[in-house]
Amino acid sequence: MLREIGFEYAQRIDPFDGGPHFHATTDEITLVGAALRVRAGIDAPDAGGSAFLVARESASAPFFVATKVLAPPPDKDGRLALPRAARDALKANPGDQLAILPL
Repeated sequence: MLREIGFEYAQRIDPFDGGPHFHATTDEITLVGAALRVRAGIDAPDAGGSAFLVARESASAPFFVATKVLAPPPDKDGRLALPRAARDALKANPGDQLAILPL
């Protein structure tokens, strides 16, 4: 599974559990390449839409927060209208930068 998304075997095993080590350059991981940068938009209705993994980074803890969201696709200006519960979970305000991955 890891090989399918861009990881390679690192020719070593973990001394504690005997599992293989895999590594990848971040930009070569297919999921990272498929992620889009958008801005948080206004509140969206809580019903329907496309499934996205939406993430937000922060300079303070928690440094990374992500949640699955059903929302309309981003608009032509690159804004994603989020359901209020998702905006609250991400602690995102309109205009904040987000990363999204269509699921």
